[in-house]
Amino acid sequence: MVEGGTMVAGGTMVAGGAMVAGGTMVAGGTMVAGGTMVAGGTIGTGGTVVAGGTIAAGGAGGTLDANAFGQKYKFSNNELAGWTQDPADPTAFAVFTSDELIWRIDGAADMYLSRGCRVSMFQDLVGPAGQLCEVIAMDFVTNANANAMFNYQRSNGASVTIPGYSTSVAIGASNLAGITAYANFNGLYFEVQLSGFADTASASSMAARFLDVLRSKVPGSAVPATGWDQARIGNDGTSWWLNAIKGAYFFDVDISSSFEDDTVGRKDVIGFGQAVVAKLTSGSPAPASLVLAPNAIPGWTFDQNNPSTANGPAVATNVGSAENLIDGASFPFYDPSKSYQAKGLAWEVYTNGTYTIDLKIWQMPSAAAAVQLYTDLLGEARWAGTTWTTCSGTDPSNPCP
Repeated sequence: MVEGGTMVAGGTMVAGGAMVAGGTMVAGGTMVAGGTMVAGGTIGTGGTVVAGGTIAAGGAGGTLDANAFGQKYKFSNNELAGWTQDPADPTAFAVFTSDELIWRIDGAADMYLSRGCRVSMFQDLVGPAGQLCEVIAMDFVTNANANAMFNYQRSNGASVTIPGYSTSVAIGASNLAGITAYANFNGLYFEVQLSGFADTASASSMAARFLDVLRSKVPGSAVPATGWDQARIGNDGTSWWLNAIKGAYFFDVDISSSFEDDTVGRKDVIGFGQAVVAKLTSGSPAPASLVLAPNAIPGWTFDQNNPSTANGPAVATNVGSAENLIDGASFPFYDPSKSYQAKGLAWEVYTNGTYTIDLKIWQMPSAAAAVQLYTDLLGEARWAGTTWTTCSGTDPSNPCP
């Protein structure tokens, strides 16, 4: 040891540090047993860090620099359409290690630290129409630790189902203006705190979209891509029917005649829906540009028995033109009691000689409006008469189990 340090048995040290047994250190650091360090860092047991970094051991992503952990799970602006980091808050993004968490949430920190939280990320986001979200990502090192944290929240009253997720993986607790969703994937634990929503259903749907993005970043726990943000499938007795949303767009795909035991028709409507939704990659294109051309899916051509769509999609841009095309079926999209109105519609009918597919693509004013519409339709007679299954995306060979 040289002048200015404090040391216990078994270490080697230069000036200005404090150390416990078994390590090697250079100037300016603080260390606990079992690590190797260079100047300017802080380290926890069992890790290795280079100058200027702070680290926590373990987690699904392996050994990570704290800032790298935060950057990995941070949402970039419009990674979910309409959501950006709060520009008015200079502390909207922050990363904390171990006991530093006390600086962020004071007395509440202990319930995380006592269960093994080693590094945490907080990010405040603003969304459409004044909606707010705080995303929390935490590395608990092991599945057992993350699951213990998740079960603690569940035992304290969280009971709201998150669309597309088993309650053993994600669950929510509702409040007056939104929901807090809790989830754990491969040693990582997440909270998504949403406010500014009209009801629990719309908030939980948005929470599912946030969790899908977070889960996709966890090694070994990614949700296979299905193209859509949310989707559901059902059979109304004569046809399989798929609804999906992506960004500000609502997709309605109906295949007939196809009964509940018709696995071919069911597979066709899923595949057709995915192909249509996959065309939406960026921007705000007109719905007609998302319509598949004849034989884009081999064998499927425009149905010549429907004069409105025989030569290409029929288009509507307001309530009057939509009513001219599909009459009363347009009402839920222009319901004057709602806070949203559709911006446009493209309608096309296809056939492959065995089945007929009716495709409608609705553009809503925002992603939040599409989510709200998706929920509200379940209260309309046509949609309420079908038993729906959520397309969870957890099985790439069968995304709508």
